[in-house]
Amino acid sequence: EMAVQLGELAKGAVAVVYTRSGELYDRIAAMDMTATFGPEFSEDLSSAMELSVSAGVAWSKVLYAIGTALLVFFYDNPEVVAVLLFAIMLYVLTKLLGRALHRVRRWLSDKQRQADARFQAYRQRMAQKSRWLALLLPHLLFATIIVAACVFPTPRHYLSNPNLSFALGVVLPWLFSVASLIPLDDEQAVISPTATSSKESAEAELLNARSSMSDMKRSWLVYWAALGLFFTISEIPILRHVLPLAPGFYLARNILILWLLVPFVKAAVTIQSAWLKFVVKVSPLLSQSTAKVEQTTPLIRTFAGLFLPAAVVDRIAKFLEGAYVLLLAVPFFFSPRFIMHFGCALVGVLVPAHTSLSLTPSPGKSASSLRESAPHATQWLQYWVAFVLFHLAHELLEVQMESLPFWYDFEMLVILYLQLPAYRAATAWASTIASSDTIQAMLTPLTPARSVLKQRRASRATSTATELEGHSSVTPNVTRERGSKLRPRPNATRKTGVTAPVRPVEEKEEPNTDPSHMKEE
Repeated sequence: EMAVQLGELAKGAVAVVYTRSGELYDRIAAMDMTATFGPEFSEDLSSAMELSVSAGVAWSKVLYAIGTALLVFFYDNPEVVAVLLFAIMLYVLTKLLGRALHRVRRWLSDKQRQADARFQAYRQRMAQKSRWLALLLPHLLFATIIVAACVFPTPRHYLSNPNLSFALGVVLPWLFSVASLIPLDDEQAVISPTATSSKESAEAELLNARSSMSDMKRSWLVYWAALGLFFTISEIPILRHVLPLAPGFYLARNILILWLLVPFVKAAVTIQSAWLKFVVKVSPLLSQSTAKVEQTTPLIRTFAGLFLPAAVVDRIAKFLEGAYVLLLAVPFFFSPRFIMHFGCALVGVLVPAHTSLSLTPSPGKSASSLRESAPHATQWLQYWVAFVLFHLAHELLEVQMESLPFWYDFEMLVILYLQLPAYRAATAWASTIASSDTIQAMLTPLTPARSVLKQRRASRATSTATELEGHSSVTPNVTRERGSKLRPRPNATRKTGVTAPVRPVEEKEEPNTDPSHMKEE
């Protein structure tokens, strides 16, 4: 009803504007322009007025249609309105109550750590009696909460919403992933000690911020890998069309995403350990074939070095670093369309998920191996950020472009372009997004290094203002005449009070043009 009322108000406003413009047009048309300016001017003016009125009417219709569509969309999706209102309220509260919210956030984080410590201690005491019960305790607790929520119709209705999985499972993790990629290791990241903090405390704060950002990167990398495994299963040619028809499919998908996101359950870590055990015990052929491909790469480089220049050989070597991905992708180019679609899921999701899970912490890894794999973990998180953007664009265009030939071949090429080490396109995309000042200002509250990033922005703004003042103080006092270059103003007095010396102008002798003098010469 509110949408209908707003639509009627907008329609009435458009009608008033149209009526007023028509009255103004009639008044101007009644004026005698021909006698004053001539017939050509009156014809041009009348045609211009007609075109302007028609253009205004067209734009009003377009804006009315867009406004009506937005109102209908918001009316059909109240969750989107709730999310927008919550974001606006959060932004206003962050601006107005910054310090108070910082204290509340710190208090909540302390309480969360205390509750987590108590829960882990309880699990350890339970593990002495039953190891399996200690492992299943967080999952049983999560299942109890979900069952209790599904008993009531309102929570069950919201949990069955198809758009909830996109908001919670894609948008929110993507924002946190981009926030974890905000650079800290640059020249601007060094925190200058303030009046209340010494240099040692500032360095300790920077180290803690780097450690927290690294843990955040690895946690979201594990999440994307676990979500990618379930996504690959849902893209199997038969299950892709059967699963959405099953009753309770969207409810189960939303519960699965919540299971991966809830912190105390740590479902992504459980999936990681199970996947690594599966790869080691059930499928050793994968690691053997990958090792054979990696052993073949130096031989190819040595053979190519006999005939090709060094630059070309280096390019080939970089291209062959992802040779196993190419070997997996090439057969799908000669497959039917539905097999090609599943091949895009295998190459673009399953292979990065396997690599991401092998780079994240596990019980058998040492601290040195984790430090060595940190750059690779960052690169694969950048791949997930770029791949999510491309996949969203692909899903929006798939309905219109699916009938085009080689559509899925183009998708496979873009996935290889993002993934192959020879191009590093995903790294470039994600770095551009995370380095934007607007993105950093919006996503800084989501990072554990928010204080460091705020101090860095403040120091950057201060240094920029200082540089601008320095440039303005040393700028010479110059004037410019029309058609001439910049030249110093004579007797220009600077801030020092010293008057610039004036050079005497040398007078040139004018030639004697007397005809008698020229004859004598």
